[in-house]
Amino acid sequence: SIYDNVASQIKHLIPFDDLIVMSTNAEWCVNGADGVFSATPAPVAKMQSYYGACSIKPVISGSMVLFVQSGGAIVRDLGYSFASDSYDGEELSLFANHLFEGKTIVDMAYSKEPYRILWCIMNDGTINALTYNPKQKISAWHTHTTKGSFESITTIRENNEDIAYFVIKRTIDGKDVRYIERFKSRTFNSLDDAFLLDCALKQKFDTKVKRILNLDHLKNEKVVGLLDYGVVEDLKVDEKGVLKLPYEANNVLIGIPYEFELETLNLESDGTLGVNKVINKVEVKILNSREDFFIVNDDNTISQNARSHRSVNNPQELFDKDVEFCPLGNPERQKSVRLLQKYPLPIDILSISTTLSLEEVEQK
Repeated sequence: SIYDNVASQIKHLIPFDDLIVMSTNAEWCVNGADGVFSATPAPVAKMQSYYGACSIKPVISGSMVLFVQSGGAIVRDLGYSFASDSYDGEELSLFANHLFEGKTIVDMAYSKEPYRILWCIMNDGTINALTYNPKQKISAWHTHTTKGSFESITTIRENNEDIAYFVIKRTIDGKDVRYIERFKSRTFNSLDDAFLLDCALKQKFDTKVKRILNLDHLKNEKVVGLLDYGVVEDLKVDEKGVLKLPYEANNVLIGIPYEFELETLNLESDGTLGVNKVINKVEVKILNSREDFFIVNDDNTISQNARSHRSVNNPQELFDKDVEFCPLGNPERQKSVRLLQKYPLPIDILSISTTLSLEEVEQK
């Protein structure tokens, strides 16, 4: 087709009740004049929108098409609207533009189960991921980084879950290498099943060991260990792929660490706009998680809550509870809560609540 004197190349054909034709400049639906494809009369093509799609293969979530707009930096959905009797959608990346500015998407895949996540690999080697559930009006972005660059992705159904596999480029022992790595399941009931390190290996030995062999993929790399449920930082694999442990352990997980960080929006309610605020207390409701995580203070130092005796005496136990923090900070107009997990321990946050005190702002 021709639109504004520019040739529009067909990029994707998607079969629904109508055939959805996605081109570089527009989206069409095609069907027979009487709703049935046949030679006579000829099929009818109806214009739906003028956004255009790039070459990255769209994914299907239920009755919605998720695709990358022709410029390569905007993610949209497209589905049938009964009200307008046409195909329409939303710009899903609109409220997370800061994750896409100056970048383009180079590959994309979708994990339907269990969390409905759209994975978008960016040209800078990071991942922007979307938790997508339009029926519940959930469209939430999160970004992922690693010590290296994500280059491509696919998802494979394994044990009723869609597992994401990546090609990742890393610099190991001074050389550029590419590994095929996978996400482990995020569904677990004990710390034995948690796998929260990158480029990692895990083994449960019959007897306690003091050295771990065959870590050739991590030669001369600084790593973190989870040894019998205890976190050990600042370990280093030697040039032969051997790691000496600081103490003997049976249950060993070794890999490259990463940090989880969450920051809320600015805390506001009735009567707080333009008023200095101090956060006196933060309550974090966790599910099936460890207590060992941190809150970031205003000066970027971190504080850890006081662990319970159950946590200290049973390091493999996971908790469903409210964890309290008393962050350090000065009165400021802009206040938010920042949580950090730098350990390879599970954390599932259900809610964050705060207790604030207010202070009038002096007029000069």
